[in-house]
Amino acid sequence: MSHQVTHSVVPKNVNDFIDKIEEAMVNSMVASGKFEFQEAEVKHTFTPGMYAREITMKPGQRITSKIHLTEHQFIISQGSVVVYDGTGEMLLEAPYHGITKPGTRRVLWIPEEFGVDVIWTTFHVLKDGETTVEQIEDRILEKRINPLLNGNNISSQLIENQ
Repeated sequence: MSHQVTHSVVPKNVNDFIDKIEEAMVNSMVASGKFEFQEAEVKHTFTPGMYAREITMKPGQRITSKIHLTEHQFIISQGSVVVYDGTGEMLLEAPYHGITKPGTRRVLWIPEEFGVDVIWTTFHVLKDGETTVEQIEDRILEKRINPLLNGNNISSQLIENQ
């Protein structure tokens, strides 16, 4: 089950490894009969020249991120999250300020035992004429189906193939 594009900005070994993690996560959900998208509450904020995307993730969630094409700042303002990004696994705890580099793809796990939602906000400079989330995503994200995020049509295909 490979959903990546033919050429990715993510190093092949990292993409392949995260694809295997993603596939194991999906297979586990399908086998349990509980395929559920990893719902994350997303809030979009526009100010002159700037777009912020605030994502709230719940304890117990395991998700794979979208693939980033741009360098941008992020802040974790609440909670703790275990992150794997190809360079190793690390625990990031609020307050945390970081930089996302082009080609970043992450696996995120919010530990249940901490019992706290994670709030992760990214910041992106707007380019001329960008007024919608879709326009911004076309520029900042690599096109890829993520079977674990809501809004993709993959769940019906997976459930039909059981």
